[in-house]
Amino acid sequence: DAAEPVRRTYLLKTLTNLPLWVGDLVHQSIKFALTRLQAGQLITPADLVKQMHRRARADFEDSRRGRYRQQPNRFTGFQEHYYRLELPGAAWQTAWGRAEQYLQTFLDSDLYAHLARQSPATFLQIEELVWFNLAGVKVWLQPDLIRREEETLVLYDWKTGEIDEAEL
Repeated sequence: DAAEPVRRTYLLKTLTNLPLWVGDLVHQSIKFALTRLQAGQLITPADLVKQMHRRARADFEDSRRGRYRQQPNRFTGFQEHYYRLELPGAAWQTAWGRAEQYLQTFLDSDLYAHLARQSPATFLQIEELVWFNLAGVKVWLQPDLIRREEETLVLYDWKTGEIDEAEL
């Protein structure tokens, strides 16, 4: 029921682009895998990739068909579709390939193997917004995972993408 400028601003704020979408796809897939571990259920890498692929196709179709225009908080909208930018199919395939590679890297990692061996009871929070007081200041954070290892809380936060050697 908001005025048109407010609705448009909100819509523009929710748009994503290919690199951001790749990161979100991987992030949500890892969250799903960790949630399964927390429930004591291991998901196979092949099933996780299939699940991510279904979401990728749905996101692309939702954006291509403009569903995000009516419900930007529910459906993915790509800047490329909103601004009618012509990207070759190879660009979308490359983005998907990166997402699959990043997810597979996580699944093949020593960290994931370690997490898969842990008791579900050690998984305290996955992607939850939490806060604590530090010197009288309320600090908010949303780590990817909080686990208990013996008497220590371990916070995990990972990133997707590639390292730009020029920035090192």
